Amino acid sequence: MCAAALAVVLPLAACADDSEGGDGDAPVLTTAEETSAAAQPETSGTQQSEQAQPTTGAESAGADDSAADRGSGCGDISAEEAMNTGVAQAPAPPYDNAGWATGYADPTVGFDPCADLSWIAVPIEGATGSSPTLVMLYHKGEYLGTTTSEAHWIGDIRRDSDSQITVEHRFPKEGEGTANASGRTDATFTWNGEKVVMTGEVPEH
Repeated sequence: MCAAALAVVLPLAACADDSEGGDGDAPVLTTAEETSAAAQPETSGTQQSEQAQPTTGAESAGADDSAADRGSGCGDISAEEAMNTGVAQAPAPPYDNAGWATGYADPTVGFDPCADLSWIAVPIEGATGSSPTLVMLYHKGEYLGTTTSEAHWIGDIRRDSDSQITVEHRFPKEGEGTANASGRTDATFTWNGEKVVMTGEVPEH
């Protein structure tokens, strides 16, 4: 079962009230709202083993150093600072006695203080291959919120443009275990100049 989310908006203000948000699956902070729907056909997302990450550390590791060369619209914050700021405001991990393992994250892979939309992914402590990953979104270095109200098993995260990223979610179909899970859905997040718009699907669990 998947949750379909079409043109769902993510406000900029991390603590702003969202009167449009529904009950039950309401955002924890500024996360995109997820609405339940019947299972959709499997998407054509490519498995991580078949496709290299489009945004690599080599491409973005110098984001902080190059910020001054790309105009005054860049945020004055390092990738590590941005990660710590986001984790402090993000939803808690879904498991008891577990935290977000910032020591095992590389915030420079997806974070760019000059981009309209960038991300930082942080695994859960004691993570396995199918454990949930926290994906945080940023606009010009400013923390916006998380991609979903609950962390999911994440595959590839790819940059589509300066203002858009796509997150692959993985899940086991009926009768499958996590070792041979073949379920894939994609959710795309786009900064439209005022807020983040989410399109696509995320698994219910």
